[in-house]
Amino acid sequence: MHNILKWKMEKFMNKCKQVLRCICFLVIAGVIFAGLTNVFERKTITGVWNYTAKVNGYFNAQPNSIDVVCFGSSHMYCSINPIVLEEKHGINAYVLATQQQTVKASYYYMLQALKNQSPKVFIFETFMVNWDKKNLTDAIIADATEPLPMSLNKLQMIADLTEGREPKIPYFLTLFKYHDRWKELQRQDFTFERKEMSDATKGYVYLEDATPVTKNLFDQPPVINDICSEDLEYLEKMVALCRENNIQLILLYAPFSMDESNYNTCYTVEHFADEHELDFINGYELITTIDFDFDKDFYDVGHMNCNGSSKLTEYVGNYLIDRGYLQ
Repeated sequence: MHNILKWKMEKFMNKCKQVLRCICFLVIAGVIFAGLTNVFERKTITGVWNYTAKVNGYFNAQPNSIDVVCFGSSHMYCSINPIVLEEKHGINAYVLATQQQTVKASYYYMLQALKNQSPKVFIFETFMVNWDKKNLTDAIIADATEPLPMSLNKLQMIADLTEGREPKIPYFLTLFKYHDRWKELQRQDFTFERKEMSDATKGYVYLEDATPVTKNLFDQPPVINDICSEDLEYLEKMVALCRENNIQLILLYAPFSMDESNYNTCYTVEHFADEHELDFINGYELITTIDFDFDKDFYDVGHMNCNGSSKLTEYVGNYLIDRGYLQ
């Protein structure tokens, strides 16, 4: 009996050692894989388009130090300047916008933004409402997802943004996508640390060049269209999220040289805001109420430069203060 017990014990211990070896191997392999991913993944940490630094700068900010967070596409990161808000109004703000950030992606950014901050106001720029999802490229998905630090929310965001796309693995494990970048690697690829990232302009993209654009005004009333099912679903999720967290949600359609389709979308969003008792800042109407210089205040036909954004930002700062949203 004693020998049988001894044999069983030795067999059990051998199995435990095998399991322990497997666990150790997986841990070591995971660490190596994560390290290689950190080196090979695409990074934008310099210049005005430093998305990786801008996004991670938010999550490295002092906890509960940001009162206003701005979301959306390039129409947002060229429109609201947190430095102007701070200098002119004493408002602590940050822009969490990325290239052609879809409504769905903006919702996940809002969820992520609550991880280390307790903001009082979310401002969502709505240019991407009813945007044709056929234009959603892998590059746009990468710009939205890859700068974010890892979390369950990020994984869910990737799954939702890549619905219907195959293969899935490179979206989640980007080493499979970027393993052939070895010829492009630079010193910053080996020294990159997300926890050290910061952005002097707090997510804002500072553009100085000016392009004369047309000041389009329309005589006919706008057409109020239906909002597509996906955008409507995530707009309503935004409303619910903000109400659950006692956050004032403000919808914005930033001023630019609008065509008739943009004009209609602007008022379509305003209609949604009215139905949900939300504040809406109508960029088309601001074209006539703010003294924009259409020869000097725009970077291109769709985006403001630093001159134009300063004017809009001062308006938004006064708007927030006058309504007591930061008390």
